[in-house]
Amino acid sequence: GRVRARNMLLAEKKSPEDTDICAAAFRALQEELDLPKDFPALGGLVSFMPECYCCIAESMESGSYPGLSCVYVTHYCAVRILDEGIPHFEARGLLADEFE
Repeated sequence: GRVRARNMLLAEKKSPEDTDICAAAFRALQEELDLPKDFPALGGLVSFMPECYCCIAESMESGSYPGLSCVYVTHYCAVRILDEGIPHFEARGLLADEFE
């Protein structure tokens, strides 16, 4: 597969199927960490941190359609790996000091 440099925060567009921001964050983790289908449900391994959540709306011109004003809504959040999740993420090499 394709290798992408990841020296930035994880980012994902919210899907209409995401019931809330927590669901979008868990889906992003599943996709970006390339977790297998049989990986345990993230709800039991990580916790969404509501105290770290914020939302910012920015009005700017569309990059794709010059002259069209748009409102971009960006949600920022954090998750914490629970003690129960540590062995699962360690087994995939995701808690090492360096990983690809």
